[in-house]
Amino acid sequence: LQFLYFIGKRTMARSRIIYLILATVAFACCCNLLRGDGGSTSTHLLRSYILTYPDKSTAIKVHASNVEELVEKATKRASPKSDEEVIVTFNETIHGRSFRLEVDSVTFPEIPTTGLLDVIYERRSGPVASPVQQQSAGETGIDNRHIKEKYSSKEWKGYPLQHDDRDLIDRDAPLTPEQEAAGCRAKIRKYHTITTSVGSIYDTWIMRVSYHWWKLQKEKDVCNEMGGFTRLLHSGKPDDHMLEIPTLVVPRLDPDSKCNKTGEVKCDLGFIVINRPHAMSVLLKMMEAQKFFIAEKWILLLEPDHLILKPPASIPRATFSFSYMRAPADSTAEIRMQEWLPKGLPASELPPGGPSPCLLHLDDWKKITPHWLEVSFQMQREYQFQQLFGWVLEMWGFLAAAVHVGIELNAHDYQIEPCGSTGWVCPETVVDAGDGSIEVKLANWIKNSQMPPFIMHVTQSMDYSYDGIQGIPENSDPMSPPWSFNKRHYTGLYPPPNLSPPPKIRHAFPGLAVEMVNHASANIPTWGVIPGVANGTYGRDTCKLAPECKKFARTYYLRDWKVGPKENT
Repeated sequence: LQFLYFIGKRTMARSRIIYLILATVAFACCCNLLRGDGGSTSTHLLRSYILTYPDKSTAIKVHASNVEELVEKATKRASPKSDEEVIVTFNETIHGRSFRLEVDSVTFPEIPTTGLLDVIYERRSGPVASPVQQQSAGETGIDNRHIKEKYSSKEWKGYPLQHDDRDLIDRDAPLTPEQEAAGCRAKIRKYHTITTSVGSIYDTWIMRVSYHWWKLQKEKDVCNEMGGFTRLLHSGKPDDHMLEIPTLVVPRLDPDSKCNKTGEVKCDLGFIVINRPHAMSVLLKMMEAQKFFIAEKWILLLEPDHLILKPPASIPRATFSFSYMRAPADSTAEIRMQEWLPKGLPASELPPGGPSPCLLHLDDWKKITPHWLEVSFQMQREYQFQQLFGWVLEMWGFLAAAVHVGIELNAHDYQIEPCGSTGWVCPETVVDAGDGSIEVKLANWIKNSQMPPFIMHVTQSMDYSYDGIQGIPENSDPMSPPWSFNKRHYTGLYPPPNLSPPPKIRHAFPGLAVEMVNHASANIPTWGVIPGVANGTYGRDTCKLAPECKKFARTYYLRDWKVGPKENT
């Protein structure tokens, strides 16, 4: 506009008329861009969301005042070509905080936006085929029927005898009264903890919190079953925390779909989670070649967002019973899963577990991992499996692999997944009494070392009103509830030290999660330091309005744990 004004002052009257017309058009275009596409007005506060294709070739800005408007606009604008159809699917498990889109079936990690959304793309050339059209792998140019037959051709005769007494260690002395009270066994099943990690900013800060608490709980392990620890970093390159956390770096699969046609496991098909079985496969091959050594014969596989609540009990074949890992009888999920299961075993009868947390003997990991990788990779090549299982597809691959090698998983309440979003039911049976006796139940749970849960999986968003009502209050901004602890708020920066605790609520674990993060941030010297990115710059607090949260008790749960905020770790 300044340039047009400069030209207009130096032109004749007729040219000034042209200038006025151009200025009006330019001003209207600016207003239209600020409102978002379509020129629709809104009385709500507009936010800008940057949507970037994974190859960084295209970036667009979408303005929206709420989640629904962003979905609508992203659907219209995310495709730069007219012959491409963009599908925007809403990820309901994150309740108004995230979209799940894919580009050519490629899933990518979260990208920072001003609204702190996780944005992923889905782009397809031409019309998108229906699930029926996509049902046959052969019709998509992928024929993996010969691989499926290896898993589905044999008759199911039940699980073989499970050898859970392998490599037990005799204790040097009889059980002490303390060990007897803790329920320790006469023989030790020593296990090694392995946590897979991609090495992103979010993955790193929560991994540091997890390892911090692993060290603390190992000191409290009166049964002496926790062995060593290894971070399995599948980024393919070392990072700045190799000395802080025992780490093995393994190659990452190519982050593309170029290997889709050949069927060779050389790329992740855009599904980064496939790197987990691939990383375990590389680790086991290195151990076989004597290039890496683990002293323990049992392995507990974890994730970076697993916070150790107490020394995990060495329960053989233990895994968590996931509510979303069930295939109801006669459902599409059960029908499709039968393609990877032996005849006579309905998918509805599979244990609802997964690869993490999971405690298996080293020999069992050697049996299961190649098939876990193969089935997961082949499932990801088929469109309908992607649509059915989404981000838990690799977990279904693990269940099929376990059946194939005859490992009967023991799914139970090994961990807890706390949440405060209204759409998820997260029962906290350990401490959620609902009658004011939360302190009593928590104290009993802490004293009983063999009482699960042993791990807190901080994967879901925990949202509350200032009055302690669970969920996002009506008329509240879904991107910024009154009090919220959501790991997705910190994809690009560390959480600040001394996060605000939640209001007095019936659920113990949201408050405990915040206190555990605060304890770690107070004891890790380089907390918040991201080389080349930030030093001392942090993400948002858990509390939207700090004065409202100052009245909340800041140390409510760890006081019973007898862990001081400045304990030397």
